[in-house]
Amino acid sequence: MRYAETGYNLEIDLSRGNIEKVATDPKETELYLGGLGTNAKLLWDRVPPEVEAFSPENLLIFGAGLLLSSLYVYFRDINQIWDVLVTVLFFCSPIIYPLTRVPDYLMPYYRLNPVTLFIGMYRDVMVAGNLPSLFSIGVVIGFAIAAYLVGSFVFSKLQRRFAEEIG
Repeated sequence: MRYAETGYNLEIDLSRGNIEKVATDPKETELYLGGLGTNAKLLWDRVPPEVEAFSPENLLIFGAGLLLSSLYVYFRDINQIWDVLVTVLFFCSPIIYPLTRVPDYLMPYYRLNPVTLFIGMYRDVMVAGNLPSLFSIGVVIGFAIAAYLVGSFVFSKLQRRFAEEIG
């Protein structure tokens, strides 16, 4: 194989707890310059065109996805732990209740939750009709970029041994 391509893509689906070794098309590999180009092409084909790839929500999701998929290769129980954490995150985020219902002594903990500001901004726009402050937008964008950078860093450091761990 050319371009250090292995002939396979490793597809990790955390929602199903599934890891698949999928054969790649050698012609596409050559056309898109190897593994990373082929993976970018697969992403391009699977994501609808109306999705804003670099919105703060997507950066947060991509970063978490990269981080969790990297860790899942080495720690298979992360899927069960993540299910519990998502449930806790759901109930500790003002999704089904307004933030004003949270007692003052719990508010510092709610501010540590990265999803709280996202949900608060959406709630303000959709329910109250208020635009978020520039500070809030800046914090959300900063957090999303940080999550993406951390996820990318961990993925790039751990990806070298994925095939060994799976195979």
